[in-house]
Amino acid sequence: MGDLRVIFVVDRGRVLVLVQRIAPRGQVYRDL
Repeated sequence: MGDLRVIFVVDRGRVLVLVQRIAPRGQVYRDL
């Protein structure tokens, strides 16, 4: 499995959680 990074972004008082999955093949998946 690839690396899993969770990024917290504050936008206009709202907290957005960005989950970025990096697959072993180098592909990047981003979920809101």
